[in-house]
Amino acid sequence: MKIIRWERKFLQRMFLLGIMLIYITGLQLGYVYLVANQYGLGYSLYIPTLGEIVLASLLAWLPAWVIPIELNKPSVAVGWLLYLTAYVSSMVIPAYTGVSSGFWWWRLFTFLGCIIIVWPKNIKALYIKSISPGIYKIMISGILSLSVFIVLKTYGLQYHIPSFSEIYQIRKIYASSINSRWIGYAVEYLGNVFGVFIFAMALIRKKPVYFIWGIVLIILEYTTTAFKSVLFIPLLLLGIWFLSYHQRKRYFGIYISTGYVTIIGLSFITAQIFDLLHPLNVANLFLRRTLIIPGLIAGFYFAEFNGGPLVLFSNGVLQNVVRYPFQEPYQYIVANRYFGAPGGDTVGNIWADAYVQLGFIGIILMSLVLRGLLELIDRKWTSSGKEVVFASLVLSIQAFTLSNTSLQTTLLSHGLLLSSILLLLMPNRLKNSLFETNEA
Repeated sequence: MKIIRWERKFLQRMFLLGIMLIYITGLQLGYVYLVANQYGLGYSLYIPTLGEIVLASLLAWLPAWVIPIELNKPSVAVGWLLYLTAYVSSMVIPAYTGVSSGFWWWRLFTFLGCIIIVWPKNIKALYIKSISPGIYKIMISGILSLSVFIVLKTYGLQYHIPSFSEIYQIRKIYASSINSRWIGYAVEYLGNVFGVFIFAMALIRKKPVYFIWGIVLIILEYTTTAFKSVLFIPLLLLGIWFLSYHQRKRYFGIYISTGYVTIIGLSFITAQIFDLLHPLNVANLFLRRTLIIPGLIAGFYFAEFNGGPLVLFSNGVLQNVVRYPFQEPYQYIVANRYFGAPGGDTVGNIWADAYVQLGFIGIILMSLVLRGLLELIDRKWTSSGKEVVFASLVLSIQAFTLSNTSLQTTLLSHGLLLSSILLLLMPNRLKNSLFETNEA
């Protein structure tokens, strides 16, 4: 029996490795034939040597040997989203933009960082003490009410849902209106934290009232910020839930990697049917924006700041302690130099930004911090299948955010810290009552 089980797992791993080879190859072909030289400055095409292509692809492929296939911990969902969306493209896409050979060191440290995050751990010594259900309910309702109050007091109730032609104008208005970090926190917490939390509860409990409240909070954030990513929250949650429903969570890694390969296939098909910027052109909407850009910007971050002064969080938490080394935000520097967009905001993923902040050691440090947080959540949310799926849904949007945002910004501004607190402090009695029905 054990031999049969081992053979089954071996065949699953081999199948997964084959899918990942297709994905890694397809991502590179997608850049060469669908994205490069199509969107202006920054999307140029440099043909690397065959050796660089093979070695970069190998580094992109290696984590697939150890990343879990079964969704048995919330960290597995986070690891897969980061791996597919940020890591693979960071390994292979910069090869096609002519980034210097020194980038191999960045690749190696990022490989180690990725392994830290995706390799399964089980630290049994960790223990999270719950609080009483009453205090928990007061806490969550108080923070939600305060966030809604701040948003409505600052912006009022917005009845108009911005169209895609209006989003950039509304974004500028929103950015110029933030005169306090607490306003920004309150706005983003509506959808990224509470909207996701309630929508995830709706999927697990199958109660329409939760769907309504989750959608209301997500729309309230979108009408204020016009961030398109907010609109994809329900789609992302539905996708993760579908891939982990009932017995599918046993093959989660195979299903999600196959889904990403499907996106690349659809990109090639829709690119032949629709115009470059058509909303149904998957090559533009998902391949370029979601899968290519995280790797593209990672290469540009290294090219621009390799050997330069470290930021050391002087643009954030240590701004009153450490002197900022540049004349303007480093995101603007990259946007201007590589994309010809003065004032643009090219934000790097967790590993790209960590390199700018602390150098190579920062890549490892930020990976360890994220792994430690995920380990705490894993310890709290693994007693049943429904619990694992729920926590995975809550964290999925944060994992997606980390593919194009730094860890420190995701923790505070985008709500990863608050989402984690809500998961870690949920009383066991309340948690058990919520998920006592049949397994998902």
